[in-house]
Amino acid sequence: ARGLETLGARAELKWPNDLTLAERKVSGILAESRRTPEGTDAAVIGVGVNVTQAAEDFPPEFGAVATSLAMEGCLTSREDVAAAFLNALEPLWIEFQEGDREAALDAWRARAGFWGRRLRVRGAQGEVTGIARDLDPDGALILERESGETFTVFAGDVEALPPSACEPA
Repeated sequence: ARGLETLGARAELKWPNDLTLAERKVSGILAESRRTPEGTDAAVIGVGVNVTQAAEDFPPEFGAVATSLAMEGCLTSREDVAAAFLNALEPLWIEFQEGDREAALDAWRARAGFWGRRLRVRGAQGEVTGIARDLDPDGALILERESGETFTVFAGDVEALPPSACEPA
């Protein structure tokens, strides 16, 4: 999101790994940690960004949920997007390596636009619905159920739900 901002696009984060523009997906990120044969930890990060696509380039089922930088008026190149991503990632990676996880989580929280909204999460734990309240120290999503209890979601597909007529905004 920081990298895209340097190119003129104000992206929000959708937990756990998407970037959105105007509430439509522009990018997805997958990260995995691995232990190397030498016994050190390594991270593998895969990033996909829709840079130059037009509306007709997306399959019909993605037309209402996907966008590209070009469609949002941010004309740039794949090379500029890659450079912006790497330039934005480096200081975050250094902070993380120095043990400052909270700074990365705070930055993530500030970029997410769904706090206080009702979400449905479908994942290995089944389907859970609740109000988005926070991230835990490991980045898992904390939802508040109707009963007031909190529930921590570690992975899943998130869908924002319309507000209930009886719940506070």
